[in-house]
Amino acid sequence: MKILYFTNQDIESGLFDTQVYGNLLGLKKLNKNIKITLLVFNRPWKFFKHKSKVEEIKSKNINVIYLPLCPPMRYFTTSIFLNKLYVFYFSVIFKLLVKYKNYDLIHCRHYLPSLVCKSLGIKNILFDVRSLSLFENVQAGKIKFKSKNYQYWLKQEEELINYVDGISVVSKSMIKYFKQYHPKRISYCPIIVDSDKVYFSNKERIKLRDDWNWSKKNVYVYSGTFGLYGLNKKYLFKLISSIINSDDNAKFLFLLSNDENEFNSFIKKFDLNKNNFMYYSVSPNKLYKFLSASDVGIHSLPNQLDSFTRLGTKVVEYWAAGLPTLLNNHIGEAAFISKQNNFGKVIDLTSVESNKVFNFKDYDKKHIVTKSLEIFERKVVLNNYLKLYNKIILKS
Repeated sequence: MKILYFTNQDIESGLFDTQVYGNLLGLKKLNKNIKITLLVFNRPWKFFKHKSKVEEIKSKNINVIYLPLCPPMRYFTTSIFLNKLYVFYFSVIFKLLVKYKNYDLIHCRHYLPSLVCKSLGIKNILFDVRSLSLFENVQAGKIKFKSKNYQYWLKQEEELINYVDGISVVSKSMIKYFKQYHPKRISYCPIIVDSDKVYFSNKERIKLRDDWNWSKKNVYVYSGTFGLYGLNKKYLFKLISSIINSDDNAKFLFLLSNDENEFNSFIKKFDLNKNNFMYYSVSPNKLYKFLSASDVGIHSLPNQLDSFTRLGTKVVEYWAAGLPTLLNNHIGEAAFISKQNNFGKVIDLTSVESNKVFNFKDYDKKHIVTKSLEIFERKVVLNNYLKLYNKIILKS
């Protein structure tokens, strides 16, 4: 089985490391006969910075086609014209530089790679849906709701779903959403967590909390980013305010890929006491240490068109480390899983309930780890991908 994995994810990002690179290595372990080529478009100015990472990936017996020809992606959704121009540009480069007929299947991570393959009439395409891009960009103010551009994206999405040979989705609610179209094959392949890298360590917990002088504090952790164009900030502040009002012993740990200046700007904008906060930029290999030192994982989002599908890599990682979560009700899929499995508390930030004390000691750390890994463990999800690969290739 020869697979071309096509993405424009920055190869130095944490998401690439955990949700792309780690998965490719995992697929090779599960199927010794699989041959994988990673096709990645990245920014020209990052070419030299990325060279060592490319060589590392190659050393793991993964072929790499690295094309430092990716323009700034913030214009991809701006207008119908620019959307078509981006797809045309990537399609030309792809056709000229990639021998795509040599592969049994092309695994397209998200919308742009899938649109490129569709424009070239390529078959055996897996569209790996990470989020509902149209709705995300409406919330971010990049696409106006029900505008001509909005209707174009909606039609483009429908045609794409009906064209590709299979789609994988990260939430079960996405399955319901996409069934309004006519997908040939659809599979639930949620966000993946590697239990060898994300787990609870009591040793690291004690060490870090002692270093911070937070041994007797209740530590609430927020991991990842502030969201697309900073969308999470306002509702994250609302959740933090609710925690402060109900827990005099609260401290907050921010593990961000956003730089420290943006973190400081967030603290200043919402007039938060910086003495109660700490910022770290943490590599995926060290994330477990900081999650282990925490007591509760937090996440909060505004009400969005795609709220029903939301989950978040950060939430899955909280659970893998045994952390109960405190979420607001606009993180639809995560809220559902949390309630269903007793992983934590889900609150409506507009209600009086949001100011009640959250007793995280009521939750069983071992239960949270065991049950969450039944859903999100790498081997479990990658087996779902392999089954879908075979169905697409064999047209079964």
